[in-house]
Amino acid sequence: MQTIIFVSFESLIILEEMILSLQKHYRKKIIKRINNRMRTPMINTIQEYLHLAANDNIQDNNKTRTEELSPAVIGEILHHYPEKKAWLVHNKHIPAEVLRLLCTDENADVRFTVAMKNKNDRYIFETLMNDPDFSIRLAIIRNKKLPIDLLKKMTHDTNKTIAQEAMRILRLRDTESS
Repeated sequence: MQTIIFVSFESLIILEEMILSLQKHYRKKIIKRINNRMRTPMINTIQEYLHLAANDNIQDNNKTRTEELSPAVIGEILHHYPEKKAWLVHNKHIPAEVLRLLCTDENADVRFTVAMKNKNDRYIFETLMNDPDFSIRLAIIRNKKLPIDLLKKMTHDTNKTIAQEAMRILRLRDTESS
């Protein structure tokens, strides 16, 4: 059986106007979001990055940490400026893939800086948990984002100091969660 609904012509016009109004509203919101993303400052050249990094003006220098870096700049640093890798890790927009790459870097300072990052994923934590460098493993257990199960594993570290510190932090976390 088919239901027939009678709607006045005026009601249809009102309904159509409401739909158009909603479309305009959401279109404006979407355009605003796109424009905001486009306005996000970005460092696009290695020369600009190096200039800012060497700058004595703290505001300019901080831009290397707070502004997004173009993929080209990241690639340049990784391949041609190894002395800047640890500083690169401080950038708040650094992609997780770059952190995964740098957690196995030959430079312990780079790995240590990665160990302190809050956006580390499980792969990075597991990789750095087994780092031969004591300070890197210590930084990992002090990272508040380290999952509990991995922290528990660190209580069995071959280094007694690390194992004890992992146990202390595990107790602290248990106290905070209850």
